[in-house]
Amino acid sequence: MPPRENEAISYFEFQSEIGHTKHIGGLRATEELLEMCRIKEGSRVLEVGCGVGMTSVLLAKKYGCTAVGIDINEGMVNRARERAEKENAEGKAEFMVADAQALPFRANTFDAVICESVNAFIPQKQEAVKEYVRVARPGGWVGFNEACWIREPDPELEKGMRSFVGAELLSSGGWASLLERAGLEDVVARNYRINMLSESMEQLRRFELLGYLKVWWRTMHGLITKRSYRNFVRAALKLPKNYLEFWGYGIYAGRKPLAPTSRAGTLP
Repeated sequence: MPPRENEAISYFEFQSEIGHTKHIGGLRATEELLEMCRIKEGSRVLEVGCGVGMTSVLLAKKYGCTAVGIDINEGMVNRARERAEKENAEGKAEFMVADAQALPFRANTFDAVICESVNAFIPQKQEAVKEYVRVARPGGWVGFNEACWIREPDPELEKGMRSFVGAELLSSGGWASLLERAGLEDVVARNYRINMLSESMEQLRRFELLGYLKVWWRTMHGLITKRSYRNFVRAALKLPKNYLEFWGYGIYAGRKPLAPTSRAGTLP
């Protein structure tokens, strides 16, 4: 249910209402993640935290995959279903409400499990990654792209991220270790700094001009008509301005062993 006018709107409510989900690196980062996870035509892929469905629809249309997208936010799932219908991807990209920490799938189901800018918002990160590994088939890949601390964060910035966005970032090594502790092999980590011009261009490339204009129209309309939107933007402007000194992103992937091993955290 949409928030009343005198209430605050959460980060994910705001994103779902304007029809937008963003991860650092944009489409280029998505393409790199799919390459790292060896995704090809015919792959069955689970996208955890699918947002408005952009990557799952991309997997269905461009890569010829069968994609299943889950999100804990019902508004996001509704937007994703609308996108699949509009882009004639129904039947190849399906969506449902589900929790990353308790996936409603049998073990060894997917050729790859991916997520983009999701794990920072999950309280029990290691448990979620173990779930990704459980539902991946032996020899399949688990990967994600995620914002990371590239240096020890300023306390005010870390506090702002937690209170405004609800995210807890890790260092690059911290993200990679989640995959290793879950029993994955051949773990790869690629790290990048943020360039704002490049980010803007990648987001435009990802949404395309018409889609980007629709997001901006919904945002501007909401700012004019809803106090909750204006309160959200005011809170965003209170975040420390020097975050790029501390904040970057990484792309991480690892392969599920073909046979059980004695490594800690390996799931059958």
